[in-house]
Amino acid sequence: MSIYVQALMPFDFDRLSDKAAAIETITSIKKRLVEHFHLKQGFKLEIEDYEGTEWPDSPNEYRIDTPFHDFEIIIGNGYMTLDSTWRYSQYFYISNNQTWLRDKFFDFITALGYKDAIIANEYHGWNHAYGDNNLDMCDYSFTFADWKKEFPIVSKIDFSCFHTITGLEKWPEIEDVYIDDFKECFERKRKIEERFAEYKILTIGHICGDYILALKDDTLVLLNEKTGRPLRCGKIDGINARFNNAGFAIIKGNKSAFYTPDGKRLTPYRVHQFDWKWAEGGTMRRVIYNTKTKEEIFRI
Repeated sequence: MSIYVQALMPFDFDRLSDKAAAIETITSIKKRLVEHFHLKQGFKLEIEDYEGTEWPDSPNEYRIDTPFHDFEIIIGNGYMTLDSTWRYSQYFYISNNQTWLRDKFFDFITALGYKDAIIANEYHGWNHAYGDNNLDMCDYSFTFADWKKEFPIVSKIDFSCFHTITGLEKWPEIEDVYIDDFKECFERKRKIEERFAEYKILTIGHICGDYILALKDDTLVLLNEKTGRPLRCGKIDGINARFNNAGFAIIKGNKSAFYTPDGKRLTPYRVHQFDWKWAEGGTMRRVIYNTKTKEEIFRI
């Protein structure tokens, strides 16, 4: 069974039950992300509004779906969360000398203006009943103070928690919740900035393959960290990299094209959408297809 990982940050907002205020707040967060990552398209507001439904007493939920790194940003009373379908154990993996999932969290947590965050498994976050009234995190009456009351002692993360999974003799002792100051992530970003001094580095987590997001002369580029070469794709209005690491789409206006993880373009720029599925036969291969025509584009 997968146990999911979540980041939790304090947030100066306490009017979740006020729909107008909540919409204004989540919209301003989206604007901040659009400006930070220089992506005109890709960030999507998602509002679960129960007013006028058969569940009128259910709390509304306000979130942003991110176009890469597979996150949802959700606001609450006194906090915001970075939710994911990544496993908690994956947060501590090292691959190719990188804490690859931690890097992805770092990109969005710092984009939102934070230098640290609480990193928790789901049972110390959204999948927990709080207090005597068994509150959910999404309830209007739930506040960040309720979370801190439930979990008053949180350890600071230590790099010894991070590990490779190949040849591992003993699984490290991992607690269920930490405070992460991202010390090593800030250092990794500094080294990337030194190496690519002509670029402004926007992500240290890979969008897909070896590509990170960067600016050069105010132009958004996908920079291959391994080769040092930018992807030759021209103007980028948006990115969709939510294909389970099987590739990414670059958006220009109302048109998009699909690229493999190593940057090979597979389609022309047209008005179409892409999605992915598991290949038949339980092979664990992923299939990219055109959502309208159902045409297979790529499998990996």
